[in-house]
Amino acid sequence: MKLKYDKFSISSMLIYYILFSILWLLFSDSLLAYFTKETINIETYQSYKNWSFIFITVVLLYILLKIHERSFDLNTKLKYDEKTEYKDTDKLISSIFQVLPDILFITKKDGTIIDYRAQKDSNLYVPKEVFLNKQMQEVLPNNLGELFHNKIEFLLKEKKLLIFNYKIELENKVRHYEARMALLSDNKNIMVIVRDITKEIHHKEELELQLSLHEQSLSATSVVDENKLFTYVNDAYIKMWGYDSESQIIGTSPNLFCVDSTLPDKIIQTIEDKGSYHSAFKAKKKDGTVFDVFMVAKIAFSKNKKYYITSIIDISKHLEQEAFIKAVSDTTPALMYVYDFEKKKNIYINKNVSNLLGYTLEELNELEKHYFHDLIHSADSKKLFEHNKKIRNAKKEDTYEIEYRMKTKDGKWLTLHGYERAFSYSEDNKVKQKIGVIIDVSDIRDKEQLLLYQSRLAAMGEMIDNIAYQWRQPLSIISMSATGTKMQKEMNMLDDKELIASLDTINQSSQYLSQTIEDFRNFFKNDKEEKEFYIQNSINKLLVILKARLQNVDVEIIQSIQNIKVTSIENELVQVLMNIVNNSIEVLETKSENSKYIFIDIYEEEESIIISIKDNAGGIADDIADKIFDARFTTKTKGTGVGLYMSLNIIKNLGGLIIQDNEKYEYQNKKYIGSKFTIKIPKKKK
Repeated sequence: MKLKYDKFSISSMLIYYILFSILWLLFSDSLLAYFTKETINIETYQSYKNWSFIFITVVLLYILLKIHERSFDLNTKLKYDEKTEYKDTDKLISSIFQVLPDILFITKKDGTIIDYRAQKDSNLYVPKEVFLNKQMQEVLPNNLGELFHNKIEFLLKEKKLLIFNYKIELENKVRHYEARMALLSDNKNIMVIVRDITKEIHHKEELELQLSLHEQSLSATSVVDENKLFTYVNDAYIKMWGYDSESQIIGTSPNLFCVDSTLPDKIIQTIEDKGSYHSAFKAKKKDGTVFDVFMVAKIAFSKNKKYYITSIIDISKHLEQEAFIKAVSDTTPALMYVYDFEKKKNIYINKNVSNLLGYTLEELNELEKHYFHDLIHSADSKKLFEHNKKIRNAKKEDTYEIEYRMKTKDGKWLTLHGYERAFSYSEDNKVKQKIGVIIDVSDIRDKEQLLLYQSRLAAMGEMIDNIAYQWRQPLSIISMSATGTKMQKEMNMLDDKELIASLDTINQSSQYLSQTIEDFRNFFKNDKEEKEFYIQNSINKLLVILKARLQNVDVEIIQSIQNIKVTSIENELVQVLMNIVNNSIEVLETKSENSKYIFIDIYEEEESIIISIKDNAGGIADDIADKIFDARFTTKTKGTGVGLYMSLNIIKNLGGLIIQDNEKYEYQNKKYIGSKFTIKIPKKKK
């Protein structure tokens, strides 16, 4: 716009002043940011801004007044069409405020609005007639009208630029505004410019929140500018690097804080290319101490400037622990691993995999992926499949135990005993990975098989004794019937009725012998399958087998049994119970007591069943009580010492426990003392 002194007037001054105010609103922040340090606080920055506005305004008004004086002198000689100029000026101002987001009010000192300009698309726009010639406190909401009234009074008193913020609710959302209020040069009217600063307020609040979080964060946070110099560090950063204050770091280069001084440039280049960076590296403290850190960095922009924001944690102790765990893992004789169900492979196995199985991690993963059934013994595949199903639905604190056979690289079968639990979970709360430890128990199982074989031989010996007891009476009856029938025949005294009766007796005794053989044969079946059964039925089988021997020693069985349904291996449980009862019978056989008892109590306790077996044989001596479950320990002259040892292992395999103690008790008004075995097994084996 070319200035013509002969056309310069008060309205022209007003236009230039408005234009200057608008330009100040738009560009003052960027201009001051260029000339000031980024690290000054908000209060100092605002003070610079206000004083700069006052100074520049005074200079501008002085220049405009001088121009006006010259114009006034010229106007005494020239005729000036004020009406035309006003129209032109009004159009210019309207055009300006159709482009700018601001709202302009010109008011009298009493708050009466004499002019109003705003974009038609503005959320505060209303037709002029709503505002013109009305006081602000009349047309604005109560609280807002009162605020503007008070600010006008303050302005008239102080006579200096006034800047203040306020907020109003529009369409159920709170919006923030900044108002700038100043007296016009005529000292009669007031100019008010209002701008929507909602975005700026939200940005400021977010920035303050982030800075607050960074200050309270345990991680070291820093900001590096585009000149690759620190402009901000939090307390954690200062402490991590061993400094006393931020002034020792601000303005320095990140190169000083890395063992590799070229690393910061590489990190910045990565951020430029990819937008972020995360990795571990060696850092260097103020005193030269080297330590390991992990850093996450990203790029950010503020006031047209580029910044690199970093967050760092000290991982030295973590790496030390990791190295320790790896050393322990690699030196342990056990096989340790982490298996990923989604990837269907082991993501970690310690070095012992080569020693134990002969495979590398890659070879094992390839075999498990394509030839899993060739690696696992066919008899154990179903068990392992069910085990993995349990793991997939496991809780964090659950640990599962399993034993199976696996083929080594040289074709040998190993018996492996493992403990596994959930390691990590997916978003749908399914187990993603499992961690496990496996030990080779092949030698142990071979020895146990030998002990089991010896135990079975011993049990068979006892069974033969029981069979002898069971068969003695029916064999005598058969012998007597046959002999009697023969004598009667020889003496011609045998009639058909007596013959049939004798044959019936022989047949009944033979059927009893056959049933006895069947009962014993079922007991010795090598049935390892878990199935449902009622515990009372198992006790009945036991007592049938031991019936003759109990009668021979004159032992009375006292039962108190809840008939509970159990899912377990019945034959193995019956073998344990028979071993305990047999031991009691043998001891009671040596006693001269008139009354000999064995008490069998079975009851339910939450998800387990408790089986208690006690006698009145006087108990087990204290000096041997802690040895009775040891292999090869026996008090019998011809004993093998494997009975209770195998019973202990069987109960453990069933997921239970067995303990022994001596108990004093009273039965039928008489006091006794005896050995008591307590067995606890789950109603359903896990």
